[in-house]
Amino acid sequence: MDGGRPDSRILDFIRSHHVMALAVTDGEEPWSAPVFYSFDPVTLNFYFLTFEETRHAATAFANPQVSASIFDQQRSIPDVRGLQLSGLAEWVVGEEALVARAAYDEFFPEARGMAAPLWRIEPFYFKLTDNRLGFGAKIEWSRRLNMPIGS
Repeated sequence: MDGGRPDSRILDFIRSHHVMALAVTDGEEPWSAPVFYSFDPVTLNFYFLTFEETRHAATAFANPQVSASIFDQQRSIPDVRGLQLSGLAEWVVGEEALVARAAYDEFFPEARGMAAPLWRIEPFYFKLTDNRLGFGAKIEWSRRLNMPIGS
């Protein structure tokens, strides 16, 4: 939680999944949408494709502060794990877009040739809930040193 690297259990969880529920708001009405993501473990950035006319993209253009969740589909409460995150979403262009899009297409070959813009989420907070460590056990990380941590 000191702004350094997230706990390896957070990174392992992110790498073991590929869909997040992205949440956006225009200040009045929230909206969420599932998106396929790739993850850069060096920068900690998430990348996803979506067309600018989608409701979640239009809303993120207006308000780039987003949140998301990634979770297992477990019926057994002791096995439940899930990650919540918040960060900034932006349309990616230039060299970063070329590199990140190549990585995305490698991870999701079905997306090759899709003309949708590439987006980045730069996270500033993660909270992993992992009931396998004890009911309600949480591992948190913040990029911002002064960000309050809490449930």
